[in-house]
Amino acid sequence: LTDLNYFDLEDDKTASVFVPLGPGFNVATNVDTNLEVWVVQFAGGYNLVTKGKSRLDMVGGVRYLDLDMDLKLSLPAIPARFRTLAVSEGWWDGFFGFKGNIGLSKRWYLPYYFDFGTGESLVTWQALAGVGFRTAKWLDIALVYRHLEWNFRSDQVVDDLSFSGPLLGLIFRF
Repeated sequence: LTDLNYFDLEDDKTASVFVPLGPGFNVATNVDTNLEVWVVQFAGGYNLVTKGKSRLDMVGGVRYLDLDMDLKLSLPAIPARFRTLAVSEGWWDGFFGFKGNIGLSKRWYLPYYFDFGTGESLVTWQALAGVGFRTAKWLDIALVYRHLEWNFRSDQVVDDLSFSGPLLGLIFRF
């Protein structure tokens, strides 16, 4: 199994934050953010159970998270004054889990996936469930909901990070 994800999240608006500098004295600060993320996962699996149109597989592998964050702080009263904070880090984690599907008919099924791991991050885990349709022997279409999460050690720049949402995917068999 190979999974590749890319996210480029950029704030197209400038947010204003008031920073207290003393009693009754606040300064307005504009904040621009940019977050670029790569998630690469390689795994192998072993079939544990196949019963009718349903199956359960054990999976294990590695997941890499590459995170680039930029934060630009500026003072509106002094346009030429700004500070940019940039962080770029990567984490490798091993994981173990299960995947499979529950067959509903010859073509329709309910796919599921769960893994849990650790390594350079404290904990990473992923869960997925949805509905799939076999269009041919070599191609499926699946609509699923996925949650992917990392928790980091307290000395890291980021405490935790998660991505959730629906996915429409193609599954190729060869």
